[in-house]
Amino acid sequence: MKKIALTFTGILLTLSSYSATSKQQLITKIESVVVYLDGAEISRNKQVNLSPGKTEIVFKELSPDIISKTIRVAITDEVSILSISNRISYLEDVTQKPKIKSILASIEVLEDKKIMIADEMDALEIEKSMILKNQFIGGDQGITVEGIKNTADFFRSKITEINKLHSALKKKKLKTIDDLNIFQKELKQYRDKGSSERTEVIIEVLVDKNVSPTISLKYVVEDAGWVANYDIRAKEVNAPIHLKYMAKIYNQSQIDWENVTIKLSSQDPLTSASKPKLKPWIVSYNSRNRDNKYGYNDMDKYSSKGKRVDVSSMRANQSKVGTMITTSLLSAEFIIANKHSIPSDGKAYMVNVSSHDLTATYNYYSVPKLERDVFLLGRITDWENVNLITGYANIYFGDTYIGQSMIDTRTTNDTLDVSLGRDDKLVVTRFKKKEFSKMKTIGSNRKELHAYTISVKNNRTTPIKMRILDQLPISQNNEIVINPINTSLAKENEDSGELSWDIELKPGETKSFDLIFTIKYPKNKQITVSMQYKNVRFM
Repeated sequence: MKKIALTFTGILLTLSSYSATSKQQLITKIESVVVYLDGAEISRNKQVNLSPGKTEIVFKELSPDIISKTIRVAITDEVSILSISNRISYLEDVTQKPKIKSILASIEVLEDKKIMIADEMDALEIEKSMILKNQFIGGDQGITVEGIKNTADFFRSKITEINKLHSALKKKKLKTIDDLNIFQKELKQYRDKGSSERTEVIIEVLVDKNVSPTISLKYVVEDAGWVANYDIRAKEVNAPIHLKYMAKIYNQSQIDWENVTIKLSSQDPLTSASKPKLKPWIVSYNSRNRDNKYGYNDMDKYSSKGKRVDVSSMRANQSKVGTMITTSLLSAEFIIANKHSIPSDGKAYMVNVSSHDLTATYNYYSVPKLERDVFLLGRITDWENVNLITGYANIYFGDTYIGQSMIDTRTTNDTLDVSLGRDDKLVVTRFKKKEFSKMKTIGSNRKELHAYTISVKNNRTTPIKMRILDQLPISQNNEIVINPINTSLAKENEDSGELSWDIELKPGETKSFDLIFTIKYPKNKQITVSMQYKNVRFM
């Protein structure tokens, strides 16, 4: 009978141990971060000791910007996860208390110092007032000239001494006030940081024996991301182009990333895992295309969370850094070699991603109708192999900084063109041949003859390749007829009227091209030929 009672008691103890829930609160460090273009995935790990029954594991002091649906927990098979939830905690961050205590002590010392300085200044003012009130001398008996001189010297030296001491104390007071303001601001920052809200992730687990597994927590936070930035350097013509791939990383999650492993990704962390479904494709009259004249949808200007993104805000010290990003269908990932610390301070931190020597061909490019200067163009053909995304590039040629350009992967095709600046050793001129340009009337029509000569000279010691662009005007009316007379065998784009000459010049060589055309229109009309000959219209 005693044996049965003991067995029954053991069963009750076992049941009670399974019904009671123990709690464990974890303070963890960030192990690694996957930084997306918009958002960042944080990884934390912690080994826990679990006893048979239920245990509530609480990950504390996490960012308040956690996206709840992205929380993921991994643990060994011998542990059953019963539930995962999260909540906001408003408890004060105890790690800030020693710092706040030190700042308060400094403020107290400075306050006492300010009071002492004020007391000394008051004493000097009283002393000065007493001296000035007793400046009348001599009385009924009079005073000698020597006595007046000695008295005047005393008053002058004493007042001067008091004024100097007063000025010195005033400077000390202002310096003390400045120091107080600095400590007051620092105190406010620490108090704001210490009392700000935090997220807690609560995981309820069940085990049937003592185990010590490592539990992994991952989640995505908002207000973090990265922006591509490049240095493109060309040493000389016919040499490879060196591309330095960098990333500006920003973190506004309210939690610093200290000495963490970083991976960059161009994926969207909020992409649904559900399979896509086709919806009916409806065609109707008067349907408006939402795409704008530049060929992309207006929604491209918004991030995945509906926030408007400013292309111009990629500055290192701004509170939010972002840009309109477009990438290829296959996402790119980059593992950063060394660990980095990215504080949550509203600044952007530059991180090196990779470096590449890219094969390039060099061509000179000139539009003498618009610019007298000749531009050097580096054409990179294998740029897709380095997974570029939209971003700003700093351009260097030789040891000279040329300027900043935008690499837009949306508009770049097989070849990435990089402008390497002007070259003053190539001279291009374009002038109107007045002796050929004329106007005459034929019947009911008027005909204008326009004649131009384009000349280019290579003052370099090496041969060069060059493309020269010009254009013919385009008529928008059947009564206006454009007739090219001589285009010096230029390639013509009939839709745009663009003319191009691809030439090679030896050192010191000069080549010239003629552009001659007529415009015929009714003589009772007037036409305006725009500066860029983009259209011709009646007045």
